[in-house]
Amino acid sequence: MNTPRLEELTQKYVLGNISKTESDELASYLSRDDAKADRDHFRLALKTDFYLQEAAAEMDEQPGAAASSKIKLRERSLWAFGGIAAAIAVGLITWIQPPAPTGVATVHRTEGQAHSTDSQMLVTGDFLQKDDRLIVTEGLVELVFADTGVHAVASAPLSMTLHSSERVFLHEGDLKLTVPPQGIGFIVETEEREITDLGTSFVVTAGKERSRVLVLDGLVSIGQKDNSGQQFMVEGEAATFGVNEGDALLRNKVKKMPELSQLEGSAPGNTELTNRLYAFTHSELPPAHAKQDLIGQRFLPLARSGFLDPSSLQGLRSEPIAPFTCIAGAYNNFGRKAGLEPDTAMRSGWIAWHQGNLQPPRSGRYRFVGYADNHLLASINGELVFEGGRYDSAFRKSEIVERDNFPAWPCLNSRAGFAAGPWFEVGTDLVKLDLLFGESLGNLTYGLLLIEREGESYEETSWGQPKWPLFLTRVPDTPQREELDKLQGFLDEKLLGGFSVNEEAVWQVVP
Repeated sequence: MNTPRLEELTQKYVLGNISKTESDELASYLSRDDAKADRDHFRLALKTDFYLQEAAAEMDEQPGAAASSKIKLRERSLWAFGGIAAAIAVGLITWIQPPAPTGVATVHRTEGQAHSTDSQMLVTGDFLQKDDRLIVTEGLVELVFADTGVHAVASAPLSMTLHSSERVFLHEGDLKLTVPPQGIGFIVETEEREITDLGTSFVVTAGKERSRVLVLDGLVSIGQKDNSGQQFMVEGEAATFGVNEGDALLRNKVKKMPELSQLEGSAPGNTELTNRLYAFTHSELPPAHAKQDLIGQRFLPLARSGFLDPSSLQGLRSEPIAPFTCIAGAYNNFGRKAGLEPDTAMRSGWIAWHQGNLQPPRSGRYRFVGYADNHLLASINGELVFEGGRYDSAFRKSEIVERDNFPAWPCLNSRAGFAAGPWFEVGTDLVKLDLLFGESLGNLTYGLLLIEREGESYEETSWGQPKWPLFLTRVPDTPQREELDKLQGFLDEKLLGGFSVNEEAVWQVVP
């Protein structure tokens, strides 16, 4: 492969229009022993694209700035004319770099017993310096690394040396990392391997004889300590390797998330929400491979009206669907089961609208927590209280709801982690629920919708993530509970996250 071809594949990867064959070609080339400089170039390309997008966004917000389309055109033209060098030359990267840090990493959260090289117990706000040794004997510590913005959650028992804001040595223990674009290239070193992030979320476990890597999202590279070999791992892959295993990399693919067939319920009745699925008619299908969230855009006016004005849905096909119980796990064939033709789902997606009256289990302040790929939007009494969709959802882009992200807590296939909405208060009266859940393109959808009550205590995972209860509108029967237990087991084992099923937290449907 020559340099122009590498630049071409790198550009396609960054712009998100690389084919599977081209992606394999790029990975094969970057895995070569003599491609270290090209791997560094690739990481810089990913970082540069992030900085250019940030620069364009800030320029858009400045008075008198050029039109957004022109800025984006300039952004992409930098790629066409040797963008990495051009970006550095005009100072864009330096312009948006954060100020010099006080230390390598900041303690964002601590629960339990942890100390650094000087044996002082760590508390929130403490700084860790270059080459400090972090020891966690009980509980966990969450760190935010300077410059890179990398989030790391270290759980006991753990021993780790922080060499810089871009490299750590994990001697022993479990370390979960969530790496934003500016942190691409972050390295976790163990006795056996060097694990280099290429824009992802992953978990590294280091032991005395073996280490393990689990990729939650994105891409990592696994290299020998002497740079003699390089392999790539993608989302859902786990690998185990030992000190004396040479080039051996024992790899397995994490099984797919369970699809909960028993949660579909029976035919609608008087004690059910109104449940309908909306999609484009066949005659109104957009062109193949359209990347806009067209179905989400049709629902935006409805959401903004407090779910009082459905006129924006005129022309969409509407079908009754099974009653709502909860949103949990994978939905591989939701649209097809509702009667959508495969081409309809693949080209324009679908949205399920659930609405009706619920009896809160107790009065108090609540908030929704969760995530969905692509759409998840909730309203209580006409007020929007939760948006938990993917980055490309029309609801997410519109910022119609205040949203907090928790990147340290793994959630299905989302690098952003769980999302949480604003707190809302309910009494003993019935509340009106409007809930949207859907997919912008395709059939495969993931979702998890939980509910938190302020002041309530919840069991926590090993990462300190509360196991909030699943938002349920009925008590699960035995088959449903068995499937929920299966999903809980999957999340606990594969993603190190979880939820709970609390029958006392059910929001009952009232006609």
